[in-house]
Amino acid sequence: MEAKFKIDMHIHSSNSDGRKNPYEVIDLAAQLGMEKIVFTDHSGVTFSDDLYQYALKKNIDIPLMGLEVSTIHEGNKYHILCYGRNLRNPELQDYLMYPTKVKNDVFIKIINGLHENGILIPSTEEILKGVTQEGTYKHPDRWMLTRTLIASYVANQLGIDIDKAKSIFSMGKYPKEQIIFVENQMPKEEKYLPTIDVIKKMRNYGAGVILAHPWWECGRGNDVHTVKKDIETFINAGLLGLEMQSYHMSDEYMEAGKELFNEFPDLFAIGGSDYHGDHRSFIGDRGVTLEEYNKFLEVITV
Repeated sequence: MEAKFKIDMHIHSSNSDGRKNPYEVIDLAAQLGMEKIVFTDHSGVTFSDDLYQYALKKNIDIPLMGLEVSTIHEGNKYHILCYGRNLRNPELQDYLMYPTKVKNDVFIKIINGLHENGILIPSTEEILKGVTQEGTYKHPDRWMLTRTLIASYVANQLGIDIDKAKSIFSMGKYPKEQIIFVENQMPKEEKYLPTIDVIKKMRNYGAGVILAHPWWECGRGNDVHTVKKDIETFINAGLLGLEMQSYHMSDEYMEAGKELFNEFPDLFAIGGSDYHGDHRSFIGDRGVTLEEYNKFLEVITV
């Protein structure tokens, strides 16, 4: 099976909330005939010389470092894709890690609560390395804890299904099962980085900044007009482009996107599949043309 696009710049691995480790993602991309991919894990950079060389042996180029950052603007959440040849600046990485750190702090309390209640899943450190029942590790590092990830260990320990496992420590399908109650009392505005600040900081650093799945907020109760106004604000702050295609999109959103590209003809259409290793998308289903990719490279100075 051949992928529709040969360049996919929005891919997740098990370093954040994807289901396959980076090497497995590369293997799959090779099977699909991909030419270029960029990992865009949440808050952290998935890139190494070893990973790069492994991809080259499979005839795949990983030309950029990438990541996806959760941000907020006037109460609405937006995800910013950031690209550069080198995004390893420690100060920058600490800054961009903030939204994931906030979530991790809550999940660490949950893990501690499970231990206190005799549910002996692995430690936080082991979970972050993907420890298996055999004591081996599924990935070299990971920086994001998720509800499903923790529930998988609980389910294995107790011999129950994932939904029941989730219900033990969070609002789930079986509310009577909940015994761990941990809440993040922070206001929503404090859980994420300000969208405009992220755009300006990354542009000043020399990175390319793209709005992922632009109309995602419409599925969370916002109308197209409000989101479109927000996007116009982001463009004026330095946003370089949008993902034109996304599995979040409807015909109405596609039309709104076309209006923005007509209004701002210099916008880049950059992005990809938003692959997570589940049923929602597949590598190369959506992506970037070589012409648009080459133009985008010219504005990246880091």
